[in-house]
Amino acid sequence: MKALHFTGPGHPLAAGNVPVGTLGPSDVRIRVRAAGICRSDLHYRSGFPEVDPGRVLGHEVAGDVVDVGIGCVTRAVGDRVVIHYTVGCGTCRYCVSGQERFCATGEMVGKDRDGG
Repeated sequence: MKALHFTGPGHPLAAGNVPVGTLGPSDVRIRVRAAGICRSDLHYRSGFPEVDPGRVLGHEVAGDVVDVGIGCVTRAVGDRVVIHYTVGCGTCRYCVSGQERFCATGEMVGKDRDGG
């Protein structure tokens, strides 16, 4: 899959490929149709907060579902979706109440894990 990789503060992004991983039971795979650049991406490019080189930046993504995990019951192939910028643990009180952004072990898409 094609992506732009962060190469370090102040450096240009580098075009490359990202391996397509195996879907987990509740995961979906999205064909990105639109992606935005926001202030967070500009902060990461400037070096604060720190982001690992090689990361695919971006958390403003919209696209079409092209594959679903075996246990996914909320989405289907062909659905048009946007991504949420945080990924929580799924089990803490915040995650189970739909407030993943407060999860103590949550990760931010495009910073802690690859975005799009």
